[in-house]
Amino acid sequence: MKLPIKDHKPRKLALVDDGSKKPGSKIFGKFLELLKNDNIKSVIIVTGFLLIRKIMGFLRGVLIYQKDEITSDIIIAASKIPEIITIVLVMGTILSSLLPVASRIKEKYDDKQMVSYLNMMLIPLILVVLGISAIFFTFTEPILKTFTSQSFWSELESRGLIFDFVWTAKILLLGPVFFALQALFGVFLSIKKRFFVYSLAGIVANVGTIGGILLSGEQGYFTMAWGMTIGAGGAALLYWIASLYFGFSHKSLINIRGLYKKFKPDFWSTWKRFIPRMFLISGMIASGVLINMVADGMSGQITAFEIAISIQSIFFVLITSVGTVLFPNLSELWNKHKDKNVGVFWGRFRVYVTNVALITILGAVVTFFAADVVMWLFERLGQGQDSRKYIVYLSRLLTMSLLFQALSEIISKYFYIRERIWQPVMISLTSLVLQVVTTFLLANSGYDAGFAVGVGLFVNVFVNVLISFIFIKADYNKPKIVNKMILWDKNPTQT
Repeated sequence: MKLPIKDHKPRKLALVDDGSKKPGSKIFGKFLELLKNDNIKSVIIVTGFLLIRKIMGFLRGVLIYQKDEITSDIIIAASKIPEIITIVLVMGTILSSLLPVASRIKEKYDDKQMVSYLNMMLIPLILVVLGISAIFFTFTEPILKTFTSQSFWSELESRGLIFDFVWTAKILLLGPVFFALQALFGVFLSIKKRFFVYSLAGIVANVGTIGGILLSGEQGYFTMAWGMTIGAGGAALLYWIASLYFGFSHKSLINIRGLYKKFKPDFWSTWKRFIPRMFLISGMIASGVLINMVADGMSGQITAFEIAISIQSIFFVLITSVGTVLFPNLSELWNKHKDKNVGVFWGRFRVYVTNVALITILGAVVTFFAADVVMWLFERLGQGQDSRKYIVYLSRLLTMSLLFQALSEIISKYFYIRERIWQPVMISLTSLVLQVVTTFLLANSGYDAGFAVGVGLFVNVFVNVLISFIFIKADYNKPKIVNKMILWDKNPTQT
């Protein structure tokens, strides 16, 4: 009897084998497996675009650094009030108020109803932002004087630059309306998981800013301000076009009264969250205003602090990407499991927070030692102000806050997902008060303005994370939470 002859066809090599091949292939195989995860791919895409945005921000910083101390301090100081409106009233508030409600409507109904809800919120949100911007526009000078150190203001007066300072801020006050549009369409794009638009829009905004700086003269404040405003408008246009491409439609706006009737509970539920969250001011934003209030004249401290923050936040690009991707995912996870097996949510939340903390510790070490290299690059690209050592010192001081900033960025999403109203407000205001008190105590005691603001920032983010953990721990320990042991599962069920 003849034995069957085996068909010796060449075997296909697996990407991950049993260890008999080279160790490198095993690592490469695991890397490819990671890339199959949608969250990882989204984080990589967003991080990549944000890095490009950060490089452009770096170039913007170089160009500002090359201006004289007076010009750079004026443009940066004038941008702080519009920046507060944008960050507090628009970017954080709209996203955190609308996204959980929109996500819930999508889960309960479908995408079409979610778009109808966002259309209903569009007009009132724009009117609110326009109204507040108009108030700030009318009273720009007294507001700026309140949030500017006496020595800085006196020097502006002696040089006849008050008009320039005030009108630079007035031009920049057009920006919040464009950012409001970005935020609303950003909610839609987040739910659709089209995250790359966030970073691409940031690149467009930076192009406008850089263009304004390049076209401006030695003291071309207005040209720089218009460049920033046009950049914000271009970014808003990109958000709108991308939203239309991915399925957004304004057809339902024809029947705005019918939309209000249909989504009336959701409308008032959103405003109920929106108004308190106007009081949520991050430590970083507060620092930008506080340096204006304690700076010693036009000594370049405001510019130095701004550049130090940009160096400290280089690594924060990754944390921002993670937060952008995880917010809609965690919101969806909570809405899916809150009534059945909430332990799945707790397990995923624990993994996210732990991983962010570990990555941030590594990033903080790298940032600490990279600060001097970044300033070296600044000066190679063009001679600027003589404050290299001071900027490196400030950036390293600010790096001490990086871990708690990252944790705060991720943990804060928990309260928005749970649609909590007063807990995040109380946490934010408590942290802010302690930050302001610490900053002024140190500044009035003769400490350097940058040091005072840097220590104040650390106090803010540390207290913020501490109180947040106390609230979250209390929620976790509630008896109604089931299957909590999954919190300790290293590989929670994927959904």
